[in-house]
Formats: sequence, structure tokens, C-alpha cells
Amino acid sequence: PADKIKVDGNKIETPFFNLKVNEENGIVEVFDKTGNLLVSGNEIIIEDEVGDLYYHRSRFSPELIKSESGEGFQYGSFKPKGFRIEEESSRIKIVFENEYYCLTWPYRLKERFPPMLYKYKTLDIYKEIIVFRDIPRIEFTTRIDNKYPNVRLRVKFDTGIERKSYFRETQFGVVPEPTEHFVKAGDSWRSEPSRIPNFMSWFDVSDGVRGITFMNKGLPAVEIIKDSLYITLLRSINELSADGIAGPFVPTQDALELKPYTFEYALQPHDGDWRQAEMYKQAQEFHHLP
Repeated sequence: PADKIKVDGNKIETPFFNLKVNEENGIVEVFDKTGNLLVSGNEIIIEDEVGDLYYHRSRFSPELIKSESGEGFQYGSFKPKGFRIEEESSRIKIVFENEYYCLTWPYRLKERFPPMLYKYKTLDIYKEIIVFRDIPRIEFTTRIDNKYPNVRLRVKFDTGIERKSYFRETQFGVVPEPTEHFVKAGDSWRSEPSRIPNFMSWFDVSDGVRGITFMNKGLPAVEIIKDSLYITLLRSINELSADGIAGPFVPTQDALELKPYTFEYALQPHDGDWRQAEMYKQAQEFHHLP
């Protein structure tokens, strides 16, 4: 048919938009039919994590350890393992495999044993990106085998839309959420906002002319900074309460998350705002897929 999906190397054309996938890092770019960039990302971000079951904390700022685009510490690197495109009659699946290696120091250092560096593979990453002939939705399945303790793993997208608020689904309807949070000077009793509110199955970033709806299955934490957003995949922590204030200091070894995980999420560009595009219906369709 005339509206079939076309593949040319790492470029894919659907009836709704065009995609380009970087074969070295798996980052996807989505363009409209006139060539304007709508959104880019699906980039794995590794950050420092020394928090607890209640709060995220980092030992340094910025928190970034490494990103798939190459930013972060020099003592670590992603090594692409494979890239392929699988064509089907009504959809296309892009598969990208990546590995992360880092240098770590021995836990105990003695004067008679000089510091040594060891190189470990700490992450195995398998990404699937699925686009459809008849549905204007892009679905992502990311499988990560984590052997890296005390990190926060997030996936980053750049939307090109910088707003003071966005909309998220809650138990009581769709509510606006500010992207900037402030605490009054002198309010010592008030803790600093986390800037990472929970949502249910979807949230939407829009400027009124165009927007992007992000959908998920079990990934309710998102942080928006300027025109970039970060969806939390996992936090590797080993204590109930790191400071003893929120709760007792109890080891939680299972919360180190040192095992394989599968994450499912999706995005859909649209015209207008989320109401005009009826994105709540599209999100529920994805959320209730068998």
C-alpha cells in the first residue's frame, strides 16, 4: 500500500512522522513530515544514588555519572553491541543493544596495597523501539540487567517545549503540575520539594500548538528540567532511611535492584493540547494492551 512504512538504513518513514536512530547510542529522533524535530531521546542516564526508600540523594552535583550520548565521568563508557531493524507488515521494530563498563576502586585500601582499578561490565541494555503503520504511537521496551549498585537509572527525552507547567493523570483526574518549585526563605519547617511528582498512566507536555504525551506501565516518576524530561527506571539503594529521620536505619539489600528488569513506555506527538487530541483515550489504549 501507498501508506506502508519505508526503511532506508537507520531512517524510517511512517504515515505520521519520520524517525532516525543513532546506531552508536540508540538515541531516536522524531520529525514531522516537513522535517521539524518533534522529540529526541530514549537515552539511558546513570546518576549517583545514596538515598533511601523515601528520598533520592547524591554525593555530588551534577549527579550524572554517564549518559549514552557520552556526557559524564571519563572512567566509564558505553559500548554498542548491536543494531538491527526488523520489518513486519504493519509495524517496524528497531533493536539496539548496549553495554556499560566502568572503573571502580577496591572497597578497602591499605598502604602496602596500592590503589588498583578494575574494569567491570555493570549494565546490559536491550532496547526495542516499535512504530506502526496505522497508529501514531511510538512504543519502547527497555530491558536492563543491572549489576551496578547505588545508581539511579533514568531515560531522557528532549521535547523542544519549555513550559511552566505540564499535565499529569492522577487518581482524581488530570491536574496541572509546575515544572519549577520554590520554597520561601525562612520556612525551615518545610522540606524542599522533590520536583518528581507521581503520575498514573500518562502525562503531557504541550505549548497549545503541539504537544507530546508520554505513557508508561509502572514508571510513575518524572522530572522536567527546561525542555528535557527524565523518567525514573530504577533507584538502587540499600537502606530504609539514610538519615534516621524518615524511619529506622534498616538494611534493604533487595532494594539494590541487582537483577534484570523490563520497562515499557511510549510517546505520541499530537496537535493542540491533550484535551483537543483526546490523549487520555490513547494513553488508556496503551496502558491496557494485553
